[in-house]
Amino acid sequence: MIAIGMEKINLSKNKSLVVVPELLVKGAGGRHLATLQHLDLSHCHIQLMSREWNLPNLLSLDLSHNRLKDFPSKAVIQGLPLLKTLDLYGNRIMTLPDFCCPNQQKSSAGGCVCVKPCCSNESEASMVVPVVIEATTTAAPLSSSFRSSRRSSFKDAIAATASTNSVSACKAESWNQSGLLEHLTTLNVGYNDLTGLPHGLPPSLRILIVCNNFLSCVPEPLVMGSVAEETLKELDVSSNPISCPPPEVCESGLRTMRRWFREHGSASSNVTGDDASAPVSQRTFNNNNKREQRRSLRIQTSSSSSLPAAAAR
Repeated sequence: MIAIGMEKINLSKNKSLVVVPELLVKGAGGRHLATLQHLDLSHCHIQLMSREWNLPNLLSLDLSHNRLKDFPSKAVIQGLPLLKTLDLYGNRIMTLPDFCCPNQQKSSAGGCVCVKPCCSNESEASMVVPVVIEATTTAAPLSSSFRSSRRSSFKDAIAATASTNSVSACKAESWNQSGLLEHLTTLNVGYNDLTGLPHGLPPSLRILIVCNNFLSCVPEPLVMGSVAEETLKELDVSSNPISCPPPEVCESGLRTMRRWFREHGSASSNVTGDDASAPVSQRTFNNNNKREQRRSLRIQTSSSSSLPAAAAR
């Protein structure tokens, strides 16, 4: 039984929770949790979120270690007007909403940064496509025939993307001037499936954690935009195959990244590292191959952790 006047609710480690209960986040009969400030739904098996939320005083929401594939929708965020901390670590999210205004920010090389990825070769960057490979039920190695079929499907996806003039994996729904997440100060989307970052951030964001993803570059406007320079204080991009800025620059922190962009600009960056000589299609396949191995490991870990419980029964 949930009391209407509660300020904190912890439903973490509830493996039977696959969908966020609508009664919890929306209420019923005109009654909702108006006083709730902290909601912990971490370490569950949540795959879907209720379409509409009504938690007007919620300050922190923990959805880490679940199975979400999408960032919370506008309908959800509209019901969280005072949200300050959002934790989505350890999910399967591939894109983030973009708060960039195409008519206001320009890159150092010219053109609109909102539709221009941070890469030296625009023709290559335009072909980067985020593709989800579903995890297998075991952690067995992939067969050569499966690898061959995946390479073929990647080539088809890249060709289709190029023909429709898609821009990059960074492309996402624009939330500019939406009035959403105005109070958000901390966003954690580490250990997800991100292959690109947006060019604009929520206006009050101070801490952005995107470690352990599949990022190859940090967009210049993300750290050099007028809003970002005023508010963003911490950016964690560790454990990503980043080549722009160079890895040693990223490891030194946000201040060093900003200095590097002032000196070099995004247009002068080149792809370096283990995948430097590989074409974009191969680098994309490598990232998704790593993604599948990661998910297989998740399944294997989850299965092994459930064995003691089964033995106890």
